[in-house]
Amino acid sequence: MRSFNPLSWAQDAPFDPPRTVGDVVDLYTRHQLRMIRGLGPRRTSEIEAALVLAGLDLTRHQVQPAGGTGAAT
Repeated sequence: MRSFNPLSWAQDAPFDPPRTVGDVVDLYTRHQLRMIRGLGPRRTSEIEAALVLAGLDLTRHQVQPAGGTGAAT
């Protein structure tokens, strides 16, 4: 997966690199993955597919705007 290195470094992102799958899901639901240099629409789709293939149900997570303050459900 070519998105691993940009994701693990999170260069130019206004947040620390994600350390857990939960951190990645949180960034995904808040639409913040694209804030990481090197992660465009294609790489974001790779991450989404990997999460689904790992058995995570992303439909259970409420998608929030990037500035959202509510908790994911």
